[in-house]
Amino acid sequence: MSNGSNLVFILSYKKDGLWNELSNVSKARFKKKGFLPRVVEGYNLRDPKKNDPDMKKTHLVYRNFLDKILPSVERYRKKHKLVDGFFFAEDDAYLDERVDLDFLMKRLRTVDYKNKIVRIGYQKVLGKNRPEYFVVGNQLIWVPLSKITLLKETLENSVPQHLNGFFSKRENTLGIEVLDHDIQKSEGKYVHEIEHKSITRGNIRKGLKLTKKKSIDGRRISSINL
Repeated sequence: MSNGSNLVFILSYKKDGLWNELSNVSKARFKKKGFLPRVVEGYNLRDPKKNDPDMKKTHLVYRNFLDKILPSVERYRKKHKLVDGFFFAEDDAYLDERVDLDFLMKRLRTVDYKNKIVRIGYQKVLGKNRPEYFVVGNQLIWVPLSKITLLKETLENSVPQHLNGFFSKRENTLGIEVLDHDIQKSEGKYVHEIEHKSITRGNIRKGLKLTKKKSIDGRRISSINL
């Protein structure tokens, strides 16, 4: 696999100068599975110095994707060749045991992945084939090079909202595919959600639980046991 199609930009935030512990676990998992992870610091609603005071909670991921992730991609492209596209992940994303880069690229080749935005990791699909259709979650998304400009322009010209709602409403106009919905429903998700407290909703998002143990040098290390 060419170095450039394995890039995953992970959206996270810092507290007291330290990355959110979820991002450390997610990053390590992506790296183990053959990806080149790059953690991007987003707006932090809990830190006024790193937040737009006029931003609503429901706009957080949307604005982070537009203001933080896409500029990070462009900065990378000025120095390196980006092959085919990139992956975007939230810091609560954790790849299933059967999933690695080669597995996902094989699955992506079953759709028009060079011309399609592909939602790989998500929590559930609501109202399939109905007007209220909505895909919940942005755990992992593939964005091809061919769609970056259109996606950026559409985000800039749309009203900020829940990012998963933005993608759900624009499957036809942006060319978006939900990857292997029936397979993931029957055989298990490709990407799990790490349990955490939602910044936007304030509730606990159920998922894989972090466990902590001490290392030899006394540090506490977070990990997950599937």
